[in-house]
Amino acid sequence: MLVDESEDSYVYTRLAELIRNQIFSDQLTGRVPGIRQLARQYSINFKTANKAISILISEGLLYRHKGKGTFVVDTSKRPGDLITIGLILPDIVNPYFAKLAQSLQRTALTQEMAVLVNTSYSDPDTLAQTLKLYRTRGIRAIIVQGGVVHNHRSLRTIMNSNIPVIGTHTHIPDIDDVQPDVQAGAHIATEHLLENFGPNIAYICGSDEPIMKTGRFFGFRDALLSKGYRVNMGYLKKAPPTYKGGYEAAMQVMKKNPKPRSIFVYNQIMAMGVVSAIRHLGCEIPFDVAVAGCDDSVDEREMLVPTTSVSFSFEETANLLLSLVDRRLKNPAAEPVTYRVSPKLIVRKSTMR
Repeated sequence: MLVDESEDSYVYTRLAELIRNQIFSDQLTGRVPGIRQLARQYSINFKTANKAISILISEGLLYRHKGKGTFVVDTSKRPGDLITIGLILPDIVNPYFAKLAQSLQRTALTQEMAVLVNTSYSDPDTLAQTLKLYRTRGIRAIIVQGGVVHNHRSLRTIMNSNIPVIGTHTHIPDIDDVQPDVQAGAHIATEHLLENFGPNIAYICGSDEPIMKTGRFFGFRDALLSKGYRVNMGYLKKAPPTYKGGYEAAMQVMKKNPKPRSIFVYNQIMAMGVVSAIRHLGCEIPFDVAVAGCDDSVDEREMLVPTTSVSFSFEETANLLLSLVDRRLKNPAAEPVTYRVSPKLIVRKSTMR
């Protein structure tokens, strides 16, 4: 598999995912190929390959033996019975999903659990293959992110797996679920923009959700209404939830007359694209246009302009998900419960006057 490092700055997470899955499927045992060999094999640089290996070492899946190389940890020598959980995500390129996976794996190992990560791109056939692997490998429970089950066939495929299912942001009433409270998050972000930059606020939504039927939109709308303002429908824009999607949506929104004074963005990777578009147009952030995102999944050091964002604790999310796994395994007939992760607004340069 050839990985083009120029495509995104999260290549190391994809390589870590690949090696992790090889470990859990027993395709990789004993000594791991050296860093230089991995770099050549996947057409990436030494630093990126080393970062992927370091992630797996921190998760307790690999260890370094000085002078001999890096080796897969022998799970038979770990104390207790290691419970393996499947984690199904829409993709691993989105930094929010990557951080969620990493946090779950770190937290799981402290609880004598391991997490096998798979991506489905919402394809039911891929899901069916993944679930077959899970049954073969004795996976005890599945954690599934909401983007995977947006269509009925995918949902049925997972629910018929005969493996306990825990959701995160699925909004499915029949299963346990952990939800970041994006409505409350959007509300506090919009209030912040209102107080500092006035009511001319645009909202750029991800195309994976209906623009006016999401918690984010409700929070955005309610914050405006609470101050006596209405939503300017001309300032709403829907785009793919990617850097490019954010960039192209911002280029269109900025053509409006008058231009928005601030923009609230569906997620942080889209917000990076929005910032890039605004700078491309020669506008200064925040003095011409302010920007706030949602999910705080991108390291501030990787931002063109440090961008205000709504944060949901990955550690809290991981602990809640694993507590629901433990509860479901101990009591399969328990009534489904929903936990919400409260938002916190991280204010950065993009909204500081």
